[in-house]
Amino acid sequence: MKIAIVDDEKDMRLSITQWLALSGYDTESFATATDALAAIGPDYPGIVITDIRMPGMDGMQFLRALMSRDSTIPVIMIT
Repeated sequence: MKIAIVDDEKDMRLSITQWLALSGYDTESFATATDALAAIGPDYPGIVITDIRMPGMDGMQFLRALMSRDSTIPVIMIT
């Protein structure tokens, strides 16, 4: 299973990525929701973990954009 981590805070993004990678998950990380949307398409083979508060496109806007592409992608939102 692939896990996409979306967080503008580099330390948080790296921490989550490392923790999940050490647990055996395939991860990819993005500093912006826009970057994540460019990489996550319909039928994404995993889940998305995203921060709610981000500059530019925030977590709620990102969630709406993601759901309009594929409403079956599991999303975990963190603050």
